[in-house]
Amino acid sequence: GCVACDAGYFATDNAGDTGGGLVTQVVEGATYCNECPAGYVTASTASFVCQACLAGTTSAQGDSECTSCVAGKYSSSGASSCSDCESGKYSDASSSKCTTCNTGYDSEEGSSSC
Repeated sequence: GCVACDAGYFATDNAGDTGGGLVTQVVEGATYCNECPAGYVTASTASFVCQACLAGTTSAQGDSECTSCVAGKYSSSGASSCSDCESGKYSDASSSKCTTCNTGYDSEEGSSSC
């Protein structure tokens, strides 16, 4: 019989499909369960399309949930990793962008404050 793909995986008919169901969707007759690409997840079973992680979060390949970026890092939607804030900027946890330090203040790369 048919089995549901686990969370973190998507249903496809191509063993080499790494697109997360974003390019080609197989609604019926899927024969493979492939891992969602980094930055995308399926939180439930029986999914055929991976969902992008929200800005300020990320995931590794095959994850079933997104994790927040730590303070000093940021990410855009669907990012495969969090990036360091550049020097002169900072961020709180789960940030989608870094904030410029006020005049007279500075920070090193990857800082959570100025």
